[in-house]
Amino acid sequence: MKRAPLRQRANELLNTPLGRWLRRAPAEAPTMPDYAPHLFKLAYIAVGDPDSAAVLAADVIALQSNARVADEAAALHLLVKLLPEGWLSWPGAAGPGEWLRLRLRREEADRLLSVLGEWDVPARVALGLWLSAGVRRDDLDGWLGTQGMADRVSEFVGYIGEGLDLIPPLGERPACADVAADLLDAHEPQVGRMVRLHTLGCEACRKRVDGLQATVGLLRVALNTFFRAPMPSDLARLVLLRQRQMRQPPVAVWKPLVIAAVLLLLFVGVVRKPAATAAPAPPPSNAAQLLDRALNRFVNGAQNPGVLHERMRMFSSQGNFAIERWHDYSGARRFRVTVQQDDNPLPLLDVTSDGYQQIAYEVNAGESQTQRVLVRNPDMQKLMPLVRQLPTVGSFGAALVPQQYLDLNLLASARRGKPMLLGTTHWQGRTAYTVVSTSDTGERLILTLDQETLSLVEGRIAATVGSGGSARSVWQAEVIEVLGRRDVPPTVFQLQTQQVAAAMPNPRQIANTATPTIDLAAAIRSSIVAVPESLPEQSMLAYIRDSSLVRTSTMQFYEGQWSTLAVEAPRFAEPLRRRPLEQSFAHGKYTEVEHNVNQTTILVFAMDRAPERRMRLYLWHALLDDAERTALSRSILDSLVLVDAQNVEQFHRRFMDLTVSDASAEAQLLGSLPVRTRSINPRRRFGRLKADQALARFEGVPVADHSLLP
Repeated sequence: MKRAPLRQRANELLNTPLGRWLRRAPAEAPTMPDYAPHLFKLAYIAVGDPDSAAVLAADVIALQSNARVADEAAALHLLVKLLPEGWLSWPGAAGPGEWLRLRLRREEADRLLSVLGEWDVPARVALGLWLSAGVRRDDLDGWLGTQGMADRVSEFVGYIGEGLDLIPPLGERPACADVAADLLDAHEPQVGRMVRLHTLGCEACRKRVDGLQATVGLLRVALNTFFRAPMPSDLARLVLLRQRQMRQPPVAVWKPLVIAAVLLLLFVGVVRKPAATAAPAPPPSNAAQLLDRALNRFVNGAQNPGVLHERMRMFSSQGNFAIERWHDYSGARRFRVTVQQDDNPLPLLDVTSDGYQQIAYEVNAGESQTQRVLVRNPDMQKLMPLVRQLPTVGSFGAALVPQQYLDLNLLASARRGKPMLLGTTHWQGRTAYTVVSTSDTGERLILTLDQETLSLVEGRIAATVGSGGSARSVWQAEVIEVLGRRDVPPTVFQLQTQQVAAAMPNPRQIANTATPTIDLAAAIRSSIVAVPESLPEQSMLAYIRDSSLVRTSTMQFYEGQWSTLAVEAPRFAEPLRRRPLEQSFAHGKYTEVEHNVNQTTILVFAMDRAPERRMRLYLWHALLDDAERTALSRSILDSLVLVDAQNVEQFHRRFMDLTVSDASAEAQLLGSLPVRTRSINPRRRFGRLKADQALARFEGVPVADHSLLP
């Protein structure tokens, strides 16, 4: 399809009043498929203007409706076939608001927009599908019917990053060349494992990984900035118009064609062998591969379309909890999770999201401790992997439920141990895998995973090998099913409507009230700030805040998919300590603190340039064992840079202000319910208390305010 005919059709359709076209139209327009907003967004990214994108999206939906097909993958294949060879009305330049949102100079923003327009159209669709819908790069060809799109996207990210001086050169060692092609996948649990091990000892590649991730974040913001126009409200009527215009030709034209087609099909049916049935998906080759797939099941999606519904029960010494999830496997990726404790009529947590830019959540923890919040913000999209992990929040998150026996933590524990795939079994008529994993202490973890959805069916903990005793159940599924979208109750993904302004949350601190954040320039005026150039993984959210209560320190937070990194720095010089720092790193001395916080490393350190300021580094990582996490913590220490007036601009882009929403990002609070100003439940402070006590024992001073939580 040439661009001129599409431009002409767009102008004709959109400049003519729809009422004239639809005089004899039904009173109600057709129902739009769930993926319509995402289809429009991808068409918008492809052609550059919303009017032409609306016509393209309407054509795809109309053709699918005529063919009685409502599959998103088929819609994307059809979109690629209908795309023009060049852009239609590509924007000529970025506006001032877009420069500010991208934090680029005018010429940089214009160049980025121009390069996007110069790229070929299917590749822009692939970029949008990867960044906006969360489709893995290796799966882009399957979604779009193309070839080599993963490599093209990788090359484009490198080109943009190097052009904007975000990506430093590759390391010069032979090993650097071996991992160069995989640096963009450094944070993938399985593919990126060798890359992460390499970057522990290679600063050049570590900086290049950080630059690649910074470029990916910039491109994600750019797509939401340059192509921010919403889907037209009358798209359904436009689809109806396109259906009417696609009516079949007169009988005199198509009757001979039908006769010829029937004869051809009869001939083919005689000479052709019966079609082979589709081969089932190959089973995992080992337990580690199965666990990696299960940990990322909401990221990678499922082969069959539909909505996953699962209801689980978790058993712990602090009570029994019911957890119910709904996850839309389509590009919409709608999501809902509720958590309820036995004998409590109100849910502790109820989170609903459209998978794109809206999240509504309710938190109940006793009298006068209820939050009902709705957030609308394009930046929420990159935080959706953290939202889908709820109620798992890590060691330093605001935990509404005990964390140890949640499904993600059980899967991560099995992955860190020595897992072994025993084979298949059956549960409620469904095929499931059985995995046994043994930890370094000899404790055995027995997991059963549903074959189709990779949901955790059952989790049991057995006594140490050789000690005898039966296995104890800590997780049990009650319902696991994949429903058609029409079978899902309409209220499941419904967002509330009563709204009052509020701040955008950190999903792992969702049970806490919003804490004011400060920018990097303000932080260095009141405190010493050491910023890590190397992060545990891609940072989905980074911000700086004052510590709670006495506000005697500043805290940097970096949230990754499987990690939380916090760096705390005091505002004032602290008194002489009883215990010296025993080990050295590139810029000072440090000591590791012994504690009982799960999957966490705590280091107390001082920089050579500020020996009187004892700072602290906290690292939680779900997938690394103790040795790997300690090595990663030390490499982060080596990458620390003291921020001053000369280099503050270099680092300020990485931090987000959670308390201020821009004109296109509305964050809203539901209802006029009382909002708590302190922790919901005493057990939520348990992890922090243990860390405080460990620090106090190390320092030989009374427990102070070393809190990680607001």
